[in-house]
Amino acid sequence: MCRALTNSIFSFEGTRPVRCHPFGNNVAWNCPICGHPILLIYNLNQQGSSETHFATCRGCGARFHISPPYLEHSVADDPQRESNFEFIRIPDGTIGASDKPTNLPPFPNCPSHQTNPANTPMNEIVASIRLYAAAYSNFQLMQDTHPGHLPVGDQKTGVIGEFYAMLFARSFYHQSTVSFANPTEAWDIEVAGEHDVKIQVKAVSDYSRTRIISPIFPGWDQLYLISLDRALLPNGFWIITDPNIFDGRESLRSQKMRNPSLPNSGSQRIPFGENRLAEILPLILS
Repeated sequence: MCRALTNSIFSFEGTRPVRCHPFGNNVAWNCPICGHPILLIYNLNQQGSSETHFATCRGCGARFHISPPYLEHSVADDPQRESNFEFIRIPDGTIGASDKPTNLPPFPNCPSHQTNPANTPMNEIVASIRLYAAAYSNFQLMQDTHPGHLPVGDQKTGVIGEFYAMLFARSFYHQSTVSFANPTEAWDIEVAGEHDVKIQVKAVSDYSRTRIISPIFPGWDQLYLISLDRALLPNGFWIITDPNIFDGRESLRSQKMRNPSLPNSGSQRIPFGENRLAEILPLILS
């Protein structure tokens, strides 16, 4: 008899609930490193049942097991009862005492299984993609599970900028209700109550060589322009309140964000004014 997982809740190393498909004593899950599907079997000596009987991702080679591990006495009185489990990743270079690395057939679409010598630029790129994919997946999960704190969107630089803008708006308009706007609107944040304000947010990071801002559309009361450094923290913050910058145009395109270290940079059409970084940064670092 083995414990059923069907009604169980899983987290990844205890940090948060994750989306997976538990059924019976099996659970399917997407690798948080590369996104490849993994099957773990919660039964004695089966893959993923313990640290020494891990499941290996065929996409990137990462190894995982379920915690608490399945042991001979891991028999539930009620196999359908709800339980909490964790997916645990085994650190690289650590092999379970009773296991040896498994030679798994590579999947043709998995770049990590291309025959490249170690420490080549290709391997370094693939490793960086894995890290980015893990961070991207984590960010997407937070967007899905915390819609009141993060907006929807695929462009994560913009999402991060809107998150910082929301922190500032909620602090500045603390006696009003501040929420993310419908994605179909020309603004990103709505303030309602003592003040009614529509805020559009644009963010550009120092990774951008051109510092081009995505198209700006009318309809807002305030335009928040946020420059992010390479740690994706603000190094510039400007609030534009003059709608006349459109000068009859339906939108502003190919405008450039100011570089905080170059006070005269940025598109001349945009009246950047004072860098209000000192007002937003403490809200993030506190």
